[in-house]
Amino acid sequence: MKLFLHPELEKHWRGKDPFTEAFNLTGEIVRQVKNRRTIKTVIGGRDCYVKLHTGVGWRQILKDLGMLKLPVLGADNEYQAVKLLHRLDISTTPLYGFGSKGRNPARRQSFIITRDVGNLLTLEDAALIWQSAPPSPMFRRMLVRETARISRLIHSHGINHRDYYICHFLIVGSDRQTGYIPDTPPKLCLIDLHRAQIRSATPYRWRLKDIAGIWFSAMDAGLSHKDTFRFIKEYTQKPLKQALREHRGFWKDVQRQAEKLYRKQHGKQPPAAADTAPGRTVDFEPLNHLHRLGSPPAIGIPRTLFYHLQPRLWENFFQELGFQIILSSPTGVGTLQRASLISEPEHCLPVKMLDAHVEELIGRADAVFVPRLLSLRQGHISCPKLAALPDSIKADFGDRTKIITIEIDARRNNLPKTLRQAARRIGLSSRDARKAADKAVAAMTTAQNRRLSQAPDHNQAELKFLLLGHPYTLNDDFFTQSVKSKLSSMHVRVEKVDFNRDPDNNGPIKWDMCAVIYDNLNNLHTETCDGAVQLTSFNCGCDSIVGNIFRDTLEAKGIPLLSLIMDEHTAKAGIDTRLEAFVDSILSRKHQSANPPA
Repeated sequence: MKLFLHPELEKHWRGKDPFTEAFNLTGEIVRQVKNRRTIKTVIGGRDCYVKLHTGVGWRQILKDLGMLKLPVLGADNEYQAVKLLHRLDISTTPLYGFGSKGRNPARRQSFIITRDVGNLLTLEDAALIWQSAPPSPMFRRMLVRETARISRLIHSHGINHRDYYICHFLIVGSDRQTGYIPDTPPKLCLIDLHRAQIRSATPYRWRLKDIAGIWFSAMDAGLSHKDTFRFIKEYTQKPLKQALREHRGFWKDVQRQAEKLYRKQHGKQPPAAADTAPGRTVDFEPLNHLHRLGSPPAIGIPRTLFYHLQPRLWENFFQELGFQIILSSPTGVGTLQRASLISEPEHCLPVKMLDAHVEELIGRADAVFVPRLLSLRQGHISCPKLAALPDSIKADFGDRTKIITIEIDARRNNLPKTLRQAARRIGLSSRDARKAADKAVAAMTTAQNRRLSQAPDHNQAELKFLLLGHPYTLNDDFFTQSVKSKLSSMHVRVEKVDFNRDPDNNGPIKWDMCAVIYDNLNNLHTETCDGAVQLTSFNCGCDSIVGNIFRDTLEAKGIPLLSLIMDEHTAKAGIDTRLEAFVDSILSRKHQSANPPA
């Protein structure tokens, strides 16, 4: 015989037979099947759930063994699983009592008593609420990661649930009656462990069953392609690319099994399979369907990132095609605050800003335009994040707005040809398509030349600095204005990198904009530059590699470099202090050179 009683329950049943007391309990019957009954009752003033097992019989035992499954003989499995989950710091129903007796496994009597955790919402309940009132992107991401964390912990410690669906996850702090869901970092409570199994290691078969089960049950919860990837990263504790490469077969099996379960349960195909299955292509609104969006259709263009890479290009192009253009507001403090709330922490600052700009356009435009930038210079490639921008935006906002995209790859087609092909796809004649493309490119060239022709302030300039960074950083006043103003107040003339040039295809750098910056530095003369200031974003992969190349190139010319790393937490006072120290050090060096010691 095995017996565990909480001290309160032990006191309440003192001098009595626990098995007699447990099996004589009455209350609301929650579930009743052959050989097992679950009731909700009150014991010693506490709301409790009681599961009573009366033995499964030899027929069921032999049937389970014949199907290569371990039979559930009583409450022992749930008792052991609850104890292990508590040790793993996974919230579950608090254990109040347990008992098991009988040598004959077919007629073993057992009970388990757990305290009621309250009237909490399940994830399944929450998914129904979110169909009309979606949660914030940050809350959804945290929820996905918490679910994956629990899945990883139970499987890595030899537990498999066997009924692993979102209806068995409770949201701690929620209220089923009012529908309230806290917006704090979610804590989940895993319940219904009576079929759980515990081994030294969880076999592939049972890991597959659990993950396919939760995947299937979440298919109507409005999760995105990106949420699936977040789950995979957290569950495997590996970078996504490595996880998909090393465990590709497992995730394909999960996808196949989940879709099979959905078809069996609902009698139809899973919803938005292209958005929920890893490795599939994300669909975008076809360009030739734009005329269906409105009259005239309104195209939203985020005023950040690619907007500064190709100034005035896209609004002029779509205007020539007959569409209404809606630009997001210029980047400001509010944009920065919103970006820090909704965007992935791993993103660089410009990509975070793009998320905030796109969100602002939702509801104002019929569709949002985000180009896929593979290459902007022949013989070079763009930052990998720019190539994935449409997929990233589609994953985060595709359920709230339509996303359109055009692929830009200078290695295959020049820009005018790419624009002509896009115009032709929506039905323009060759002549009109050429006219629209030429006008758009001309507007971009004019805007780029205007940037160069803006003469810097020469009044009382003691030093000449070169400001370098990516175009979407240098040409967004929110990022650069404070730096330029501070340097101007210290009588420093500032010139920006010239991006109207083609880099050497044989150079050491193959990222297009980084190669242009490197070409500028190679052609820089010490007579025209006293120092350089680089504006870079935290988590910028390209700058983390080319930064040392830039520094070595300038050092060979005797030009000092100050690198300012920016993120959403960067304070103006910190930037001012570093600029003041940098300027003072250069002035001191010039003074010593002009007045050598006797």
